[in-house]
Amino acid sequence: MMNNNISIQFCYELKKFQFKIRNISLVGRIFFFLNLVFLLYNCSKPTNVKYADIINNWNGKQIILPELKSNYGTIDSNGVFKLVTRINGDCYPCLAQLKNWSAFVNDVSKEHKVSFYIYVYISDTLVYNELNRKEIHFNYPVIFDQNDQFKKLNSLNKNEIFHTMLLDHSNKEIIIGNPIINPKLRELYKQTIRTYNND
Repeated sequence: MMNNNISIQFCYELKKFQFKIRNISLVGRIFFFLNLVFLLYNCSKPTNVKYADIINNWNGKQIILPELKSNYGTIDSNGVFKLVTRINGDCYPCLAQLKNWSAFVNDVSKEHKVSFYIYVYISDTLVYNELNRKEIHFNYPVIFDQNDQFKKLNSLNKNEIFHTMLLDHSNKEIIIGNPIINPKLRELYKQTIRTYNND
């Protein structure tokens, strides 16, 4: 699917040349519209290819976890796996995802040895504390990352989908992507953890 800027630009160009299309023969018009359909169909392909490239480039990458103070308790760092995510705390819908993270952390923690590193990039920690107390009710440790060190040290992609990853014991990436917004990816995380733990 084309993004809004490309769509607007394309519509503008189409209107610009609309008068020329009227003068084209029927065969020419059919050829033009078949090409248009082909163009629209292929506009979605670069995104899929781009995502595949991102995933491949991150495979096995060593991740740096900045040592910052955690809030609401300490993180058990003895897990076989580390599930790491960066959440933009200055974005309310992003922060509200912690409600869904609670269920996931609870579910995965029952059977598996996983350490959770939840970096919250936020300018005002008091806002987080108040919002968490009143609405979110996230009872697991979070790491306030006011300078966004996790993103900077690891040169994270602009797309926040790629700000969550499963790491092995040596901090090498195994899976990248947000399991909270993608049920299939959530199952992949769980299955991967089960498989490794049974070895």
